Amino acid sequence: MAKNSKEAQARADAKRAGMRSRGWACIVYPESVPDNWIDLLNEAHIQTLISPIHDMDKSANGEPKKPHYHVLAMFDNPVGEASPKSYFGRIGITAPPEKVDTIKGYARYLIHLDDHDKARYDEHEVTALAGASWGSVALDEAEEVNALLDEIEEFIADNGCISYFALCRYARTERPEWTRIIRKNTIHLTALLKSLQWEFER
Repeated sequence: MAKNSKEAQARADAKRAGMRSRGWACIVYPESVPDNWIDLLNEAHIQTLISPIHDMDKSANGEPKKPHYHVLAMFDNPVGEASPKSYFGRIGITAPPEKVDTIKGYARYLIHLDDHDKARYDEHEVTALAGASWGSVALDEAEEVNALLDEIEEFIADNGCISYFALCRYARTERPEWTRIIRKNTIHLTALLKSLQWEFER
C-alpha cells in the first residue's frame, strides 16, 4: 500500500511539475486593454518583456493579422497557471496564459529574431519591466557584447565623440548597460576614438 501511495505521489508530482514554469506568455490586442496597461503590469514588479507592436504580421494566406503585442512574464520560480492568470488579469486578459518552455526562445520570438520568413521588429522597442533585460535573456554573452558594441560604435560615429571620458560619462547617466562593455573593451574603443580624432584633424 505504501508503495502504491509513493507511486501515486510521484505521478502527481511529475504532473504538477509539467504544469509549472518560470515563463508564461499572453497576446495583447491594444483595443482590448486599458491605455495604461503597461503601468498596471509594472505595478506587480514581475520581470516582463513586451514586444514591439506586431503590426506587420501576416497569416498563412497572406492576410494582415490584427496588430498585437506578445508579453513574456518571467517569475522567480516555476509557478502554475494561477499566478500568470492573475498577473495578466490585471489588464483584463481572460484567455488562458501560454506556458513557455524556453524563455530565451520566446524572448527572441518577441522580435522574430530567428523567424526569417516573418517581419523583423526592432529589439530596441522591446519594453522591459521590473529590471528585465531583453539582451540578457535573448542573447548569448558574445551576441550581447557584440550588439552593445555595435550600439556604442554607432553612438561614437553619429555624435563625433572622441573623448573616452565623455563616452563613459554618457554611459553612466544614459546607457548604464554600456558601462561594463566599455570597461572590458577599453583598448578597442580607445583606438576607435583616436582614429576618429585623426579623421577630424586631417
